[in-house]
Amino acid sequence: MEKVRAANLRLLRHGVFNTDQTTFSKTVNITQSKYSLLERGEDTLDDELARRIERGYKLPDGWMDRDNSDLFLSAEEFEFIKSIRDLSVDKQSAVIGNLRATVKLINPKG
Repeated sequence: MEKVRAANLRLLRHGVFNTDQTTFSKTVNITQSKYSLLERGEDTLDDELARRIERGYKLPDGWMDRDNSDLFLSAEEFEFIKSIRDLSVDKQSAVIGNLRATVKLINPKG
């Protein structure tokens, strides 16, 4: 689990936010030295901090605990997804339905 959580920290910092350890560590309210240890898997990223990161970045429950190595979203894509998650369930369904219809128009075979 520690390797997965450490990899997810790196993914968030590099792949999504493209920022340095100091800046990112401030967003999760830990010191840069603690963050560095967590990212390298040399310290335990406990459940409380994992959930706090998920809530803080509006990630799905358990996101820090699963392999997300194939998830490479740009900052714009990530912000778009976060904005959808901020909507009510009914509005989320409407947006998703519209996106699916748009994709079918663009790529009818897909």
